[in-house]
Amino acid sequence: MALDRAEALAAALGCLASAGAAECIELAAGNFLTEVPDGDLHVRSQVPHNWDDQNARRIAGNCARAARPGGLLVVIKYALPSAPEPAAT
Repeated sequence: MALDRAEALAAALGCLASAGAAECIELAAGNFLTEVPDGDLHVRSQVPHNWDDQNARRIAGNCARAARPGGLLVVIKYALPSAPEPAAT
């Protein structure tokens, strides 16, 4: 399941449909600052850098509360170089 703002999901649905993957994922409109759907795995990619520490902890806490027993939260964060570099292959 993908959770995002309704307007972001509208764009995502078009991308998923053009890739033939619209039937492979459930989309849910919501706000992860208030709650997230239950799950075994919550993945947050490039999210924490957009929020101050208090809201980053709030998002992680919402994921922890929504995690099923043994559930995981995976945070994906990567640093970009200060100067342009060729893409990694």
